[in-house]
Amino acid sequence: MQYIQVCLVLIVASAYFLAVDACDGYKLKLKLEEDDPNNFIKFNDIDVQLTKDCFVVPKGCMKIEKEMGRCQVMYDIRKKGIVVPFKGEKNMCEEIEKMGKTPEAVEKLKEYNVVAKCPIPKMDSMCVPEESKMNVEQYKDKFRLAAGIYTGTVTVKCDCGTSAFKVSAEFKRGK
Repeated sequence: MQYIQVCLVLIVASAYFLAVDACDGYKLKLKLEEDDPNNFIKFNDIDVQLTKDCFVVPKGCMKIEKEMGRCQVMYDIRKKGIVVPFKGEKNMCEEIEKMGKTPEAVEKLKEYNVVAKCPIPKMDSMCVPEESKMNVEQYKDKFRLAAGIYTGTVTVKCDCGTSAFKVSAEFKRGK
């Protein structure tokens, strides 16, 4: 999982139960709980919207209280009714270095004022740019397969400490 994707997943997932009636009639509800009050990654004013014209629009800020050197991101997400989880572990620095080799990813990193290398410095506030949005219309035909209830955890374990989050999401069509 790439660094920006990790950040976006954390930002998007940290919204407290949002219900948005949007793209092709689908609704999205998200909830994130900090597993530990001593997390060194904190979120502020988090929101996400799925618009009628099929854009995912994240909002909010993330604070990194310590410089992050070597980091592993572990995720374990399960969909209700599906036995096989979406589970894995990625080296964040390796993923950032891979991103640094693609011009499109470098532009996205610049939007967030993040350089494509480790260590990631302590940041008082890394906010989603106001104009940031992602068009998901090309995936509308797959919404039916993606619809469901998801729960899981995302853990960022670095040489400076650990931040852990419980995530739940509901993506469904209709009321």
